[in-house]
Amino acid sequence: LNPRNHDVIFPYLNGDDVNSRPDQSASRNVINFFDWSEEKCLSEYPDIFSILEARVKPERTRTNDEGEFVLRRPLPHKSWLYADKRPKLYSTIRDYERVLVAPRVSKYVTFVFVPRRQVFMDKLVVVANNSDAGFAILQSSLHSDWASRYSSTLGASTINYAPSDCFVTFPFPANFDAE
Repeated sequence: LNPRNHDVIFPYLNGDDVNSRPDQSASRNVINFFDWSEEKCLSEYPDIFSILEARVKPERTRTNDEGEFVLRRPLPHKSWLYADKRPKLYSTIRDYERVLVAPRVSKYVTFVFVPRRQVFMDKLVVVANNSDAGFAILQSSLHSDWASRYSSTLGASTINYAPSDCFVTFPFPANFDAE
């Protein structure tokens, strides 16, 4: 691959990678053209754009029996764009080297540091904090117990960590800074 492709090909991190890979590295990559125009993508990265045309566009432009697009807007009309851009998250963590992440659904609430330059699956909790103190707080038994108490569950032993129920309500020390 052209080294320049590093600008649009990113590791794609999911909960299974965090829980199953010893280094918590992504097991796959995604193409992310951000909010670029079709013309810009095609002119600057024609080989990568052709991959999207062949593999992604047919899925994005599927129709039902009535001829209506199956996927939500704007996916059928902008098939080259990554579907879940999350601009606020990426602008928030732009200046970080690493962030804390945890799978939303897991047997245990386990936060780990990962590099911020990747695409995070929507099933990951991403915390804009790169301090060791932040890690210690989120990995503490106090936070784990809090999450166990205030999370919903899936089955008998699987926690569904919702930031609005667990992270936002947790009594962090006054000097804790994270989003």
